[in-house]
Amino acid sequence: MQHVAHSMHTLSGQPAFAGLESTATTVPGVIVSERVGVAIASVLARKGRTQELANRVRAQFGIELPVGPRMTRAPGLAFVGIGVAAWLALSDTADVPSALQAELGECASLSDHSSALALLRLTGAKVRATLAKLLPLDLHDRAFGILNAASSVAAHVSTRIWRLEDSEHGAVFELGVPRSFAVSFAQALQTSAAEFGLVFKPG
Repeated sequence: MQHVAHSMHTLSGQPAFAGLESTATTVPGVIVSERVGVAIASVLARKGRTQELANRVRAQFGIELPVGPRMTRAPGLAFVGIGVAAWLALSDTADVPSALQAELGECASLSDHSSALALLRLTGAKVRATLAKLLPLDLHDRAFGILNAASSVAAHVSTRIWRLEDSEHGAVFELGVPRSFAVSFAQALQTSAAEFGLVFKPG
């Protein structure tokens, strides 16, 4: 009787943006960091219950739901407007999607996207010039202010983008892309930033 040996393989998580590498040899024009461990949920108001949802979010979480493509924040939680009566909720606390479901489930449909979206934070003196090659958006101060947000396409990849407060390096943007397309997006970003020099800080 023959015994067939089965090898056991341990699965381990891999960086979403594999292949993105630092290329700057002096002062980088673009500084990129991967955001990991962020809980992400989509929140869609049920028909006729948008105001009720906004009231509940205010009462339970101390935050105003943004109207239109903007971000609003409170300690530990942020909402980004992504469509009509639709938002992304982001938090560094892993159980936030379940907490939102418990508090808002009667007036909203929620879905956990924590494993579906990959996030990058970009800053640097040449961050706008780099993103201009990827996104058909005007990211100048006069058109895209702090806490503004947009849904677009970058390098043929569906992309969410929002702007945070400026850092010592300049304007700061965060981008969310489908994890299954993160490598393709990283390659496009690497090419776009090549002339400016890029520093990548893995999560």
